[in-house]
Amino acid sequence: MLSIFSIGLALSMDAFSLSLSIGINKISNIDKIKISVIIGLMHFIMPLFGVIIGTNIIYNLNINPDIFVIILFLIVGLLILFEKKEDKQILIYHIFTIFIFALGVSFDSFFIGLGLSVITNNILLSITIFALCSGIISLVGLYIGELCANKFKNKAPYIAVFILFTLAIVKIKEYISLIN
Repeated sequence: MLSIFSIGLALSMDAFSLSLSIGINKISNIDKIKISVIIGLMHFIMPLFGVIIGTNIIYNLNINPDIFVIILFLIVGLLILFEKKEDKQILIYHIFTIFIFALGVSFDSFFIGLGLSVITNNILLSITIFALCSGIISLVGLYIGELCANKFKNKAPYIAVFILFTLAIVKIKEYISLIN
């Protein structure tokens, strides 16, 4: 469960950093709740799609699941690390832009979903944790953004990368110990 919660936190860091930048725009409390709920829902839907597709990929291509998960953690970490900062400056005005924003910050959870069946047997609980983490952390980010402006905006993605790379290293150590 600690790994699942850690992944949920890592997946939430993009949403947190974007919520910080949106929060500085003094949006209404209703909009903050709408944004957070939609982000949470997208962090439920995207890994679910990933699980469905990932299970077929692992089964049909006969890929070692541990190697697959390690590669996914590293890829998602690199995607977050090299994401263009200017792509994150989105203002939220209506439901369509909120949806696009939520889709953008939850896309990495799709990739985590690809290997989720390797990490846990309890898929629905795991993606529910991802959704709750992302929704709550987004809401917190919106409020902190309103209070602190840009203070933390540039650091959150690095925290996500650190968590994902740490999880990849832990998985590599587990895989090596299984081989020996």
